[in-house]
Amino acid sequence: MQPAKFSASARPTVSAPTGGHLPPQALELEAAVLGAALLEAPAQRTLLATLPTEEVFYSAAHQQVYLAIRDLVQAGQQADLLTVVQQLRHRGTLERTGGPHFIAQLTQKVNSAAHLDSHCRILQEQHARRVVIRAGSELAAYGYDNTRDPLELLATAQTHLTTLNRTLETRPGQTAAAAFDATFDRLAQAVQQHGLTGIPTGLTQLDGLTGGWQPSDLIILAARPAMGKTAALLHFARTAARAGRPPPPPAAPPGPPPGASGPRPTPSRAPPAASPAPAPAYRPLAATPWPASGHTGPCPAASAAPFYLS
Repeated sequence: MQPAKFSASARPTVSAPTGGHLPPQALELEAAVLGAALLEAPAQRTLLATLPTEEVFYSAAHQQVYLAIRDLVQAGQQADLLTVVQQLRHRGTLERTGGPHFIAQLTQKVNSAAHLDSHCRILQEQHARRVVIRAGSELAAYGYDNTRDPLELLATAQTHLTTLNRTLETRPGQTAAAAFDATFDRLAQAVQQHGLTGIPTGLTQLDGLTGGWQPSDLIILAARPAMGKTAALLHFARTAARAGRPPPPPAAPPGPPPGASGPRPTPSRAPPAASPAPAPAYRPLAATPWPASGHTGPCPAASAAPFYLS
């Protein structure tokens, strides 16, 4: 086989694949991914989170099945073999997709849903290659068109690249409601490992989630009028006061360092000191139970966290 010869004067051209060249695709993986989504609800969530658009699928029939699954999940309904067939019939695309027999065959393409993430990633890569080929072909045609403005050509290229970048983003934005459970699970696990590390709140469940008021906390207590904000804040303050420690004694003033030279101060006769005031009687904390927490023992030293009442 003779190597291909290129002429130095030949002008390179860019065109879409023709003849026996097919765009990048993975039809077997497309069928396997859709089949897994028809069988398992977790696979549906993974599918919709990883592949946000039907254009990731090369087959037009697979695109229609994906749209049917997405419509059912977004409507809060179960997506399975029967409901997807019904949804395709409702959309008027069942016969164009291949009928119920084609949908049933998708479930037979599934070996295991354990590698669904990897399969979806491969489909994204194939889709990205198709987008690059299509964008390159269009930009090459625009480049040879003398009637087009070069700035418009650059703007079109930027749009294609931005669209491709958004398509390849596999981590969609997460709402606060979606992150709520996972965040408090991590907090509860940390409290179980380290125990109560801050000032107790007086509420056992709240202490189990937060570990007590921490020195760096900013606590905002907000509610509608007459909902008990003041009573709750007074309860928190009372619990923190009951769990407090006596303040440490003041440190003695520093004296001269050992071996320091210089004149020694002459002692002066100080007036007789007044009798000290009786020390306040503090209850021993070792046996003082924290209110509503069931815990006995001293509270770890921690500075009070600021409260804001709204």
